Amino acid sequence: MTRRDLIVVGALAAAVLALTASVWARPDRAFFNHGDLYSYHWPLRHHTAAALIEGRLPFWNPYVLLGIPHAANPQAALFYPASILGFLLPIMTALAWDQILHLLWAGLGAFLLARSARLPRAAAASLAVAYALSPFLIYRVTAGIPTLVAALSWAPWAWLAWLGGSPLLLAAVFSLQFFSGHP
Repeated sequence: MTRRDLIVVGALAAAVLALTASVWARPDRAFFNHGDLYSYHWPLRHHTAAALIEGRLPFWNPYVLLGIPHAANPQAALFYPASILGFLLPIMTALAWDQILHLLWAGLGAFLLARSARLPRAAAASLAVAYALSPFLIYRVTAGIPTLVAALSWAPWAWLAWLGGSPLLLAAVFSLQFFSGHP
């Protein structure tokens, strides 16, 4: 990656952070009060974080109906690396940054995919912004569907791995996409 490419990536990060300012500035008030974020994902992440703080893996969630398997629920994203944010930060802050970082990851992947196809830097930058800030992804942020945002952020990386001819890298990307919680 050249210095000019790094400038484009920095501009992409600035665009994502500017658009999501209300999310990272006040994560407790950033999202709409409906949808899956508060009613579904927050309790899942809270249960995961509480169990990890106690030093155990949350295989079972006794707080839903008469109890349900927690580790087997893909949307709990228990084995997804970014879920560690819920252990390190307050849950709403973790969910906000989880989505912001995945938007950045999506844009970076789109930029690198476009550059690998030998598109000019300006076209690659446009593609990166168009994908990272697309209504399709931004709607999922505002609707509170962090698992889908995470899974979609890996799409350009899957194409890069496929085009690069690396089956191991492709398997790793698909695994991360699967463990993100919305395969």
